[in-house]
Amino acid sequence: MRIKIIGLALVLLFIASCASKQEKILEYISQDTKFYESSSFEDVWKSSMRSIEELGFMIREAIKDRGMLDAIGEHESTPDIAPPIINVMIIQELGQIKVNCLALMPGDQDNSQTTLSYVQIFFEKLDKYLKN
Repeated sequence: MRIKIIGLALVLLFIASCASKQEKILEYISQDTKFYESSSFEDVWKSSMRSIEELGFMIREAIKDRGMLDAIGEHESTPDIAPPIINVMIIQELGQIKVNCLALMPGDQDNSQTTLSYVQIFFEKLDKYLKN
């Protein structure tokens, strides 16, 4: 009986230690939206893909008819923490193109500045490509 109690206590201790690691993982999200009136959907689509790739992200999914791009960072990941993610939605409405960029950075430190910079740099690159 005493061995069963000790065994059960060890199992519970192990489970509790695993659960505490999960609580440390947080997500930091930044998002922004811009409108483009003098660009076509096709130009914005191609320029968005190019901007994402130049940021060092690999496009995981591109659904052009829905205007959706999903990309994952090829850097800054460890076995315990997932790499950063960028999602871009491109919508044509009322004669303009709406671009919504969302960046997510999992981690246990405050990465809000990093996610904000991903979104800002994405739009800087997009603006540059659309001006050319």
